[in-house]
Amino acid sequence: MKAPITRIVVADGCRARLFTNRGVGKGLEPADPAELGADHPPARDIVSDRPGATRDRHGEALHAYAPTTDPKDHEKEKFVLHLGRLLSEQAGRGEYDRLVLVAEPKTLGQLRNSLSKVAQERVAAELDKDYTHDSPKQLEQHLGKILAL
Repeated sequence: MKAPITRIVVADGCRARLFTNRGVGKGLEPADPAELGADHPPARDIVSDRPGATRDRHGEALHAYAPTTDPKDHEKEKFVLHLGRLLSEQAGRGEYDRLVLVAEPKTLGQLRNSLSKVAQERVAAELDKDYTHDSPKQLEQHLGKILAL
């Protein structure tokens, strides 16, 4: 019987690192792709225009409209949706048997919601921490608490 292949995703709103574990004692190896990133320019560069304005009903004052969403949050959501589609496609092709998600709480929730039903069924564990800057050895230590590597 072959050991289950586990895909480990360590992400935040603008970076994701993907690893594969092929069984107990095998450790982490970079997946394909090993890393995804999104360019997040300053909010002033994302928004092309100043917000619209309207005149006061009873005078000459102008009032600017407030944007409904933060441009940086919108860019992060787009990145997480892209990551969710990638993981869903990989699950559909049978590239992994189990999925472990590691991300800060907000990103973790967005990622969980962006996965297809097939990928959601393969989620074996979740860790609500931001470990995107940790080395593979440090990740193995963190993940050892929830998964035999």
